Amino acid sequence: MLKQRRDANEPLIVEALQHAGAHVIRMDKSAGFDLLVISPRGVNLVEVKDPSQRWTLTENEARVKRAVELAGGSYYIVETVEEALGLAMNDAPVILHILSKEVRGELQPC
Repeated sequence: MLKQRRDANEPLIVEALQHAGAHVIRMDKSAGFDLLVISPRGVNLVEVKDPSQRWTLTENEARVKRAVELAGGSYYIVETVEEALGLAMNDAPVILHILSKEVRGELQPC
């Protein structure tokens, strides 16, 4: 069985979320997102990307993102601990920053 590659910053993000009281479930890569985060804000689908690497969404990630958003949900892409904690703790400016990545054209499927 091949070991799935995870972003280098993911363990630190998971640890910070858990320390802040969130329940974090690491998903299989075939899910189209990395983490299911359950916090006071609710249940969030979170894709972790490494800010030190140039990245895009995979075809599967883009498909899941579209499906979630068409159903009225949100698919969040975080690169830092600060973004992940802001999302989990319902910090509006951080959430707007996360969502603005798509507006700036940073999220282009492979």
